[in-house]
Order: sequence, then structure tokens, then C-alpha cells
Amino acid sequence: QELGVEPMAETTALFEAIKREEIQAQPEHNGLPPSPTRFVGREVELAELAEWLAAPDCRLVTLVWPGGIGKSRLALHALDAQRGLFAHGVAFVPLDAVASAEFIAYAIAKALNFSMQGPQNPNEQLLNYLRKKEMLLALDNFEHLLHDNALEPSLIEQILSRAPGVTLLITSRERLNLREEQVYRLEGLAYPTTDSPGPDAERYSAVALFAQCAQRADRRFTLDASTLPDVLRICRLVEGIPLGLELAAAWVDSRACSDIAQEIAANSDMLTTSLRNVDPRHRSLRASFEYSWKLLTDPERACLARLAVFQGGFDRAAAIQVAAASPDLLSGLIHKSLLRADAAGRYTLHPLLHKYIAEKLDATGEATAVYAKHARYYATFLEQREAHLKGAAQKKALSEITLESDNVRRAWEWAVAQGDVHAVEQALESLYHFCDIRCWFQAGVALLAPAIERWNAEPEQQSLLGRLLARQGALYHHQGLYQQAAGVLERSLEISERLEMPSEQIFCLVNLANVIRHQGQNDKAEHLAQNALTLSRQIGDRRGMAQSLQVLGLLRYWTGDLERTEALHEESLALSREVGDQRLIMAPLNALGDVACHRGDYAKARQMFEECLALSRDLDDQFNVAIHLNNLGTVYHLLEQYPEARSFYQESLEICRQIGDQNGQAIALSNLGEIAYTLGDYRKATQYYREGLAIGR
Repeated sequence: QELGVEPMAETTALFEAIKREEIQAQPEHNGLPPSPTRFVGREVELAELAEWLAAPDCRLVTLVWPGGIGKSRLALHALDAQRGLFAHGVAFVPLDAVASAEFIAYAIAKALNFSMQGPQNPNEQLLNYLRKKEMLLALDNFEHLLHDNALEPSLIEQILSRAPGVTLLITSRERLNLREEQVYRLEGLAYPTTDSPGPDAERYSAVALFAQCAQRADRRFTLDASTLPDVLRICRLVEGIPLGLELAAAWVDSRACSDIAQEIAANSDMLTTSLRNVDPRHRSLRASFEYSWKLLTDPERACLARLAVFQGGFDRAAAIQVAAASPDLLSGLIHKSLLRADAAGRYTLHPLLHKYIAEKLDATGEATAVYAKHARYYATFLEQREAHLKGAAQKKALSEITLESDNVRRAWEWAVAQGDVHAVEQALESLYHFCDIRCWFQAGVALLAPAIERWNAEPEQQSLLGRLLARQGALYHHQGLYQQAAGVLERSLEISERLEMPSEQIFCLVNLANVIRHQGQNDKAEHLAQNALTLSRQIGDRRGMAQSLQVLGLLRYWTGDLERTEALHEESLALSREVGDQRLIMAPLNALGDVACHRGDYAKARQMFEECLALSRDLDDQFNVAIHLNNLGTVYHLLEQYPEARSFYQESLEICRQIGDQNGQAIALSNLGEIAYTLGDYRKATQYYREGLAIGR
């Protein structure tokens, strides 16, 4: 009447139904259990659930996670947000005390204040009651009733087919696997991923929940500069799981946050509570995981235990080969929320769950066999990428190994500890190149050290020992630790010469020549590089030739013979481009940029350095990124564009500090000192020079 239009047919039908009292104007069932504490966060989840529940074709939503994630509380708040939106209201139905599927109807009836009467089947009575209702039912803790075959078809299926106005929101540790089901996988509360999240750290819901719970345990607790970094670490360790946060926060009255974080990292069993009114399943994370474990079938338990061998995730091929995990078993574990899969098909386990199932693996008696399979699988994985790491497919190989770096490290450490020579030999070359390109210099030295120690005194493994020493020497070289590098490279060279291993000799000669060159022994370095070149030509090793020529070119550069320098580097560059290794290309190209710069052709020098910088950034090779930034700084320095030069030098210095490249630090500091000196800032210049001098010494 107000709008002066005729009502639509649907509006008229609704009006008539209300008049006939088929639909009541006021909801009937809005009595929801009160929350014991203030609800924190989940704004995004509540908004998404509201959108799902409003969709006409959405009749069944299942909130899924193993336990302790806050499914029940989220369901309660989602229901609360739906008050008034369903004609006959909303209702929350707890099922944790329901022993069998045949009693679900009674639990729903109780929540609806509906009395069962007479001999008629309880399901039929409930369905008749719901048939013309428009309402939202939340069925909480459904997982233990999923595989109860007491009633077929299930009551859920009957409600969906015979009560078209009823929408179901179910919480479960496992999806229902019904055609109508929309699965909402719940994750932990939002938390910062670093110790320095900025001024808004307290706005993250995980941090807010921890603070709320901590203040209940100790009213004096405050989030401040002394507690915040440890609270952030706790949030990361439990990945925002509300139960983990609540259990951790309960300890603040007797432990410092730093101690709580350390204990969680060492042993998540400290996450327990003695509160009497807490569900036994939620009195510890272990109890929560144990409940989920008991719901698995025997094959699922065995498979999940074997998956504990993986670190940092895994793909399906690895799961099948290492853990005998069939696609059906993997799908089952995903459905039960014990395994996560991303869009790329990579699987991961929650870190705290991972610790729990690792214990299960140790208890099976097959742990040694599973670890052996894991080590051999990833040794083969590395071996298959060896050629790619030295050729045109370098970037792809690096990405693949980066993704599996945690598994690679675990496999290597296990193979070394067990003395698995074959696996170590398979993995060594790719592991070295990966550590070298990714600038894991210190980590690479640390990984190689136990292997060197293990085979140091075994005559039958001298070949392997020589290779290990050589690669450790090369990594020492990149850190600027020239004495250590020279020592192990000389020992490796002696072994490779004695055992007549020409490829290894070339590797040692080139790296040793570079180390000796940095120590100022140019004549000795030239002799070593010339020997490497001769041997490379004898066996047709283009990589060895390119590297030897490059070192010889650098040595000629320091004598001032630019013509010979350019010729050597041009020959090295041509060979490098034939090989297709981006990293091999950079060295002579960078040196040719130096020559152009020396001749005053700054445009050409800048072009070459920029090409080098693009190549190194494409590989995420920070060692070379730092070199090329420094050289671009030199171009701008010589052009007297000092602010631009200083910016390049400073960025180079920061990278060198991050990756532990001492030589690069000294060079950048020297250059920054020159800029400061030129601009008259003698105090700053002195500071740079002193720091660079200390490193050089």
C-alpha cells in the first residue's frame, strides 16, 4: 500500500501462510548455550558462513578440523548471527553424549523442546515435525556417529530430502561425504608470522585470545615489549589453534612466556589443564589428537604414522613411494582433517600433530625402514636434478629443491648418520649447488661436516671424502674464510690427484686458484688456473674451461692487460652460454663489465651489470646480486652520482651481512667509505673504513 504496487505472488503466498499460522511471526527456538568466555576473532569466518547459509541452494555446511580449533563456539556464534533470519528460529544440538546414531532424533527433539509420543519411529516423528519448518539446526560433535550403521539412510539425508526448509550446520572432525555437503575447513586464528609485526600485533585474534586467557590466569599479565615477541612465537608454534593458546596462556601465573614458548617447541605435552569443567577431550592437545587417532581405521593409523617421516610437506608421489599411502588413504585423512592439501596438491601436517604422530611411528617398529625409504627417495630426487642445476633448467630445479628443502636436509642427515654411502653420493652434487646458489654457505658447511668426520679415516671411501672436502672448501671460499677454504681444498686436490679423478681435480684447482687469488698470491693462482684449463681441455669439460678462463682473466685484469683480459672473458662467456648455466654466464659477463668501466664506457658497463643483476635475481642468487649491485654502484660513483651509488653499495652491504659474505662486506664498506669521504663526512668515512679493515685483516 505504501509503494502503490501489487504484491508479488511469493509475497501473497507468504502473507496467507502467516495468517494460517503455518509460519509464526516470532522464532520459536533461540535459546542458545551461553559462551563461558568472550568470543575473539573469526570475523572473516562468520561473514563467510553467513553468506553460505543465506544461499538458497545451501542446505548442509560442515565445519571440519580435528579438535581444539573452536568449531563449537564458531557454530554457536554463526547461529546467533542468524537469529530472526529463519522463520522458526535456530537451535544448537550437542551430540558429544549421544552414543549411537539411533539417538540423534532424541537429541534434536530435546533441543527443540519437542516431545516424542507414541510408538511411532522417533525419526518419523521428528521428520513430521520438521517437514514444514524453516529453521537452522547446528549439530555439534558429529564425528563419532558418522560410521554408525544403526539407521540407513541416515537421519541427515532424510532431513535434507523431507524437510526442505531446514538448513544444517554440522561440526565434525570428519566430513560427512554427502552430495549436498559444503565443507568449511577451519584453520587457526590469525597471527603474525614474524617477531616484528609492527604496532598492530595486538589486533591479531590469536594474540588477543592469548592475552585474554593469560589475564584470567594472572590479572597482572600485560602485552608489552618484554612479553610480545614470546607471545608471537607461541602463536606461531600452535598455528593459532585456540585450544593450544588457551592451554599455553594458563601457565603464565607460574612461567615466563619465553619459557612457555621453549617448552612447547620441545614438547607440546606441557599444553594441559586441570580445570574440572573442561571436556576431557580438550584437557590437552594430546587428548584431542588421541581422540581423533581412535576414530581412524587401522590402515589410516598406519599410513598417518608413516607420514610423520616427512618434513615441511610432501607431494603424492613421495607419499606413495615412502609411506605406501594410497590416494584413498590420503583422501580419507584429508576428510578427517588430519592432513591438509593445497591447490598445488602438496600435503602438510600441523606441526603439533606432526610431533604426536612421530611418536606413533617410533612405536610401530617400522621407523627405521620408513626413514631409509625417505632418505633414498630424496637422494634420487636430488640426483635427478643435478644436470638441471648446471644448465638451462636451473631455475626450475632450484624451485623444486627449495620446496623440498626440509625433506632434503632430513634425508641427508639420516643417510650420513646411517653411513649410507650410495645415498650420500647420489645427493652430494645437487645439495652443494643448491646451498651455493641459495647462499646457504654456513648451513652447507654444517651439513657436510658430519659426513667428512664419518668418512675421514676410511680408506675405502677416500673418493667420497675428497668430493665432500672440495665442496666444503668452495662454501668456505664464499664466506671469505680463505684459510679454511685453502686447507680443505688442498687436501681434496691431493686425494683427487692420487685417485686420478680429473673432474674433481678441475673443481679443486679452480676453487683453490680463486682462494689463493683473494689472498694476493697471483702467480700461484695463475699456475693453478692454467693447470685446470689444460686438464679441462684434455677431457672436454666446457664448464671447467669456462671457469678456468674466467679466473685467468681476473688475474690478467690486475696486471692492467685489458686486451688479454677481454679475450679470456669473451672466450669464457661463449663457453658459458653454450652450457646454458645462468650462474656460469654471470662471472665473465660481470668481468667484461669491469673492463668496460675501466675504459670509461660506463653505458656499456651499466648494461652488462644490469644483465648480470637480472640473471642473479631470477635465480634468487643473493651472493651474485650483491656483487652486481656493488658494481652498478661503482658506475654511478665514477659518474659522480653519489646518492645513487651509495644506495647500491648499501643494499649490497645488507645482503652480504645476511648471507655471511665477508669479502663482499669489506668491499661495500670500502666503497661507502669513499662516498662519505668525497662528500666530506669524515666521521662516517672513518667508521666504514675501520669496519672494512677489521674484516680484511
